[in-house]
Amino acid sequence: MMSVAFPQLSAYYAIVASVMFSVAYSCSNIYMGNASKKWNKKAMLCAGVIGFSATTLTAGMTDSLMVFAVCRFLFGVCASAINAPIY
Repeated sequence: MMSVAFPQLSAYYAIVASVMFSVAYSCSNIYMGNASKKWNKKAMLCAGVIGFSATTLTAGMTDSLMVFAVCRFLFGVCASAINAPIY
């Protein structure tokens, strides 16, 4: 089904699926760890879950590869915002 929605995805799937997420996740994990010391952990967790859900919903509904790639990047940022208050 994804090959129908994203015909150009086969050439760029590795970059979009792994590199975009991993770069955003690893870089923002450093900042989110420090931010969890200063910010309210409940609010940070709530914002992370809302962002996580919004990026997943948008990525599932889009037909543009660029929007999908941006959603994967923001998904990594939101996932790191969830990890910091949990641990």
